[in-house]
Parts: sequence; structure tokens; C-alpha cells
Amino acid sequence: MPFIPPAFSWHLFDLACFSDEHIDQPGIYVAAGVPGDDALERQIVLFESVDEGASYAEVARFTVNATMGYANTTVSTTALPGLWDDASEAIVYLTSGELESVSDIDCQNGANRAILGNEVIGFANAELIDYRTYSLTRLLRGLQGTEEEIARHYQGDRFVVMSRPGIIFVPCNQAAFGQPRLYKAVPVGGRITDYSAITINQLGGTVRPLAPANVGVTRNASNDATISCTRRGRGVGRLFSMAPIRTGLDRAVTYFDVMDSVDPTVRVRQKITVSDSDTVDADYTAAEQTTDGYTPGDPINLQIYQYSSWLGTGAVATHTG
Repeated sequence: MPFIPPAFSWHLFDLACFSDEHIDQPGIYVAAGVPGDDALERQIVLFESVDEGASYAEVARFTVNATMGYANTTVSTTALPGLWDDASEAIVYLTSGELESVSDIDCQNGANRAILGNEVIGFANAELIDYRTYSLTRLLRGLQGTEEEIARHYQGDRFVVMSRPGIIFVPCNQAAFGQPRLYKAVPVGGRITDYSAITINQLGGTVRPLAPANVGVTRNASNDATISCTRRGRGVGRLFSMAPIRTGLDRAVTYFDVMDSVDPTVRVRQKITVSDSDTVDADYTAAEQTTDGYTPGDPINLQIYQYSSWLGTGAVATHTG
């Protein structure tokens, strides 16, 4: 009997961890599903190539459909990260799975966590409004270090629920960071050569420090500045807010880079704070501001980031103030 390939879709994600089990384990998340309400009757095999496609090795098997689909409309591109967004609505069509509403506290604790485009969101309310089509409201936006993705949305954005079955975690080693890896999803019985690959340069998303939050600048009467921020951990328990949490907190080193007043891509001074406190700061005197080309009291261009023994520097928080 000839092989009839099933229709299915799949996605790769190199993001912050969705489970505390992965806080200190680099790797990627993969989702796959077949259209409709049927279970994933034919297993789908995930293959990896570390030699630019010359050879492939099996790394995982999907036996459960992921809950996934795409956006029918464009969700609002303006919202505050980590806070409830009651002004926005996401309309999604599911190719597989179904959705249900959850309480606010369950949503805050990690239920109904999804990827929309490249933004990680939470949703408390899921209302079925048409065939396989849901209205999602009471949203949490820009979670897990995806604050910048709030502004990048399009009709047809991918939608994958990461807090439901059907998501596989594929570990990788530190030597893989920044190196190209090719992945193919192939149904059992299919030929690897018949399926196209997705290439990623693994960034170690699960172990990469998040950008610090609550960056601010205060000045005294002499225009000496104090730059402050809140360090952010990677633990799932509070990862989805901008508040501090010690779970998954990276090494107690925070870098405060002062960038040029004219060209904010050029660093003119670096301050390093070593502290286990959630809130850290660095002094930037009026004399130092003058030396660096600033007029004391004028806004300062900043880049601030945390340090990790896994990756070195993490995601950057930019601020002018």
C-alpha cells in the first residue's frame, strides 16, 4: 500500500523556559499537530542534523497533537508587558486542539500560556465564536522576555499553546550555542529527503538572562546620577511578570553601559555592579557625564544587561533618561 503523507504543521521555539525543570538546561521547544479534532494517530519524528544536512539523527517523537493554529486578525501592538491587557482581543483559528477559559490566578501562574507570532502571551478568557475560532481576551502581554514583540503582529501569526500537551523539549549542549542546527519533522513511514528542514542558530533561550526591568535614573542637586534597575529571574513562577524573583536568578553581575550622547550604538563607559539584591544601581557622576560628552542633567542613553555563566551577557534593556 503506498505511503500517504498526513497533513501536519510544526514549529520550533528558542525561548525562555516554560518549565522550572529547564531553568539550567539549554534547549528548544517543538510543537506539531495535524488539522482537525483527530488525535495524532501517526507519530511524527523529529530529526536533527549537526553537519549542515549531510546526516540526520532522531531526537524526539510527537505522539500528541499540540493546540495550535493562526491569528485571524491583528492583535493590538500597544500594551504594557507583564500586565493585564483588557483593551485588546486576539481572534485565533485552531487547526488542532481546543481552548477553555481559566481564572486570573491560574493564568498568572502559567495556564493558557501561548505564543502568538513571536510574542508570549497569557489569556484568561477563551470564547468560541465560530467554527474552531476563538476570541481571546483578558490578556497578559510580552511575557518571558518578548516585550519587543508586542509591536510586531500580523494577520496569520502562528498561535501555539505552550502550556498544553504536544510540546516537546529538546535539550542541547553549550557547544551548540550559535551553531546552525537543521531540524526536520517526518511522519513515521515517510522519507527524510521528502521533507524540508528548518535551520536555527541556537541562542540558548532557556538559560539566557532576561533583560532587567524598571530601569530608572535619578539625580541629586549636583546632577550626579544614580542608574537603577530590577534584576529578573527565569523561573516560571513569576517569570511572566516584570517583578523580581530569585528562582533562576543568574550570576550577581549587572552591566550598566553608558552609550554615546549622539550615537547610542557606541559605548563610552561601563559600570559593573556585583550584588545579590533584586534591585541594583550604579553611580554616574556629573564629572563622568562631562568626560563622556554629556551635559550633566541631560538624558543619558543606557544599555543594561545581566550576566550568565552559560552565555555571558543576556538580553539588553535600553533606556534614555
